[in-house]
Amino acid sequence: MNKIKGSYLKNLRVDEQIGVLKQIISVLKSFNVSTLELEAELARLESTTKQFEVSTSTLSEKEKTAEMVAADGEVDGFLGSFKGYLKSLSRNPKPELHVPARRLISIIEQQGWDVEDMSYEAESSVISKLNTIFTTDADAISSLKALNAEVFWSDVMVAEAKFLNIQKVRVVATSEKAGVISPITAGKDAREACYALLKKVDAFAVVSAKPEYAAIISQINEIIDAKRAQLFARTTKAENARKKAAAKNDSESAS
Repeated sequence: MNKIKGSYLKNLRVDEQIGVLKQIISVLKSFNVSTLELEAELARLESTTKQFEVSTSTLSEKEKTAEMVAADGEVDGFLGSFKGYLKSLSRNPKPELHVPARRLISIIEQQGWDVEDMSYEAESSVISKLNTIFTTDADAISSLKALNAEVFWSDVMVAEAKFLNIQKVRVVATSEKAGVISPITAGKDAREACYALLKKVDAFAVVSAKPEYAAIISQINEIIDAKRAQLFARTTKAENARKKAAAKNDSESAS
């Protein structure tokens, strides 16, 4: 019996999470969820997904105050400086400089090189993922150290902490006015609702003879496979671009 493939929602960008959740809702609504005993789970998923979407749009559209814009600009400035430093060293003829620089550039490209152009929530998500890599991955840590780049990334994180603090205050204020919970809480609620629904579908597929459960699993797995392929293509494109740039730099260095 096929099962719904492992969930990876938390690893996606905010807009991608909402998109996948909506697709899963569409799949469930094409079946008679009442006879499948999934009515309550679907209602919960619809409600939490809507709240998730509303919370992010409320922040994005209504709370772009001058203070937040300035703080975000500071984050973007430090990010640009950090990336510029790495790009400069990636062209250095010395392998002890260009190898770690290109390694770090590749990591950033895999998460989203143009992070400064993303929405507030997406940008913070990428920065958080990068910080996890830069503080736990041995190769990334050694690369930062080899380039004396820790101070540049530290500037990014200090600015990001300042931005998140301002954002938190604004989100709470907006939530109180609009009756909307914060995007962080809303996202957690939506993901938990999704996991609960998928777990129940998997369980029913084992004990029930109804073919609808297998059909639901198949359709949701198609959504997951398509998203994984999209993410793989994005990562591969970034990696190919990095290799092409590296080969060009090596050629220029040799000449």
